[in-house]
Amino acid sequence: MGRLRTEPKVRPFLSDAEYSSYLGILKDAKKAAGSNHVYWDLDGSENANRIRKAFIHIAEKENIPVVIRRERGKRSLSFSFKEGTKPVSSRMSAAECQSRIMTALRQAKRPLQKAEIINATGISPSTWNIRIKELMGEGKVLRQGDRRDTKYRLPG
Repeated sequence: MGRLRTEPKVRPFLSDAEYSSYLGILKDAKKAAGSNHVYWDLDGSENANRIRKAFIHIAEKENIPVVIRRERGKRSLSFSFKEGTKPVSSRMSAAECQSRIMTALRQAKRPLQKAEIINATGISPSTWNIRIKELMGEGKVLRQGDRRDTKYRLPG
């Protein structure tokens, strides 16, 4: 007769050993970052994107504020630790984006161009396109002008 066996439906992104190893590396890098530039040099067999994702995953779980970038033309990742900030890869909700656009327009007290709003809110241009259409569709923001002369304002 056979036996019952269970396996998780979703395999964990990292094994426990990998997690603790990468966490140790992040903690060591943070200690060294005070007066140094910190890099992780990849082995020939390591996938840069997977390693970067692993470090970001752990940084988010452990609440370590770090920016991790691939170094162009090199097989390295650079670490920049920022005190007092959230870890990088958290996304802004749709409601938060819309709220920031509305606040920027309210504070300006004049019609603003797309670039002015993007700079004031910190949202990406691709997110801008989606959120401004939603706000105009709901009648919360009005558009005036065409093409380069387009400005946005609050109704009233």
